[in-house]
Amino acid sequence: MPCHLNSICYIDQHNEIARISNFVVNAIGIVNSSRQNVNIYVHIVAFYPKDTTKNSDLERFNKREIIQVQGRFSVIEANVDGDKVKVINLT
Repeated sequence: MPCHLNSICYIDQHNEIARISNFVVNAIGIVNSSRQNVNIYVHIVAFYPKDTTKNSDLERFNKREIIQVQGRFSVIEANVDGDKVKVINLT
């Protein structure tokens, strides 16, 4: 069941792909909690228009930056470095 997330995360992985009319960014953010001993990984997908004259509410971000993420999410299982982990997937 989807829930709502509002958090600050560190961008650990960042990959940008050019498409016909926009750029698609796939990124992994890390959320560290003082209440947990494990990191939480957030998969982020962002779309930016190629036409810079078009208005975009989303500010561009890169690897090693700290950003705020918010939105609906669900928890999925994924393989990270050969280990099965639970990942927060923003929808």
